[in-house]
Amino acid sequence: MQQGFKNSEDSQETSEERLKRINEAIETIREKYSTSHNNNEKIQNEVEKTKQENKIKEIKIEQEKESKKSLKPFIFIGLVIVISLISIIVYKNNFVVKKEYSKNGNVIGEGKYYFGKKDGTWIEYYDGKIKEVSYNNGIKNGISKIKYDNGNMEEFSYVNNVKNGAAKFTYINGDVEEYTYNNDGIKQGAARRIFSNGVKEEFFYVNNLKEGLLKHIYPNGDYREYIYVKGVRKNSAKYIFSNGDIEEYNFDKKIKNGKARYTYNNGDIEEYFYIDGIKRGKARYFYINGDIEKYTYVNGKKEGAAEYITTNGKKIKYTYKNDKRINLKKENHNLIMRENLPKFKEESSLKKI
Repeated sequence: MQQGFKNSEDSQETSEERLKRINEAIETIREKYSTSHNNNEKIQNEVEKTKQENKIKEIKIEQEKESKKSLKPFIFIGLVIVISLISIIVYKNNFVVKKEYSKNGNVIGEGKYYFGKKDGTWIEYYDGKIKEVSYNNGIKNGISKIKYDNGNMEEFSYVNNVKNGAAKFTYINGDVEEYTYNNDGIKQGAARRIFSNGVKEEFFYVNNLKEGLLKHIYPNGDYREYIYVKGVRKNSAKYIFSNGDIEEYNFDKKIKNGKARYTYNNGDIEEYFYIDGIKRGKARYFYINGDIEKYTYVNGKKEGAAEYITTNGKKIKYTYKNDKRINLKKENHNLIMRENLPKFKEESSLKKI
């Protein structure tokens, strides 16, 4: 009995202990839960704090970027100013205005040196000429001109120390000649000269010399043709009138001399001679219908005996005085008219007989 009671008591104590242990366990769990909850709150707070800090950092970074952007133009302008100032200082330190002198002390050139080489426009003096030359790094390049002591002036361009391209020569009387320099500095190709009175000349240069046909054109449409060979004008010329008439002649020292020929626009031809610029000597007139007239020029006018030969061989004799026919019988006059009228208009031939 005693032993059975004892075992029951031990069993009751064990239940209390167990209850105590359960309560302790529950308390422990509560404490752990409380700690975990607090930890979660702390973690959440830390996360929020980190987010805020990152946001503040991002705002600062954006502000710095905007600040740099706004400063860029000022930085660029500052760099440009600094570079410009440095360039000006370098230029001034290497820019020299200088004169050059001949052995006898005369000024033969004045201009600017840059880094020891001619630069910009130089004025040069020699042989009575004043020359304005464009230099670049010591080399002749660009528009230049020469003023002669007689008042004439040439304008041209240099390319690497050589005359090149279009050029113009202005005479003191107002005439202007235009021509071209090739890559070797030689006048070459088509050229023209415009005279102050309105007359024009068109011609060609070959190796600095006039060559071939030259046309001397007058304001009324007439023009004269000359031939040049190696810069020398041949002593023959042709004058073309605006109405189509053509005179071919020879000349000596600008004075007509020797045989000449005049072709009318209707086809008639007259052959005669010039002596010292005046028609003199025997002459013939060939009509388009085949008739021929023979007469003599004296000091530019028809004078003396004359003869008209028709196509059928009839010969009509008469006299010229002061460029007019005399002693021409009426029947012969009618014969000449009758022979020519069927072939051409009266005003184109009879007035020339």
